[in-house]
Amino acid sequence: MIESPELSALNEAELRALAARLLDEVRFKQAAIDKLTHEMAVLKRLKFAARSEVFRGEQQSLLEEAIEADLKAVAQELEQLSPTMPSEAPSAVATTVAAA
Repeated sequence: MIESPELSALNEAELRALAARLLDEVRFKQAAIDKLTHEMAVLKRLKFAARSEVFRGEQQSLLEEAIEADLKAVAQELEQLSPTMPSEAPSAVATTVAAA
């Protein structure tokens, strides 16, 4: 991540390129988050539908274990994709870009 002193040293073209790169990264991460959120919803539907369906013994436990493992994996991936930037960073970048 670029620090504030480094931002002030960038010219207008470099700032525009940085902003475009950051927007692309945000779009990519948001698409991944949306995809994983949808996958979690589908898995949860399967999990709760499995309770209303009639499964026998081992078949039901295997399905529940697989769904639980998938839900945990998706949740971990969502945590990794969630933004870790401090809340001040976007306003600092906006202020620097506006000043240029």
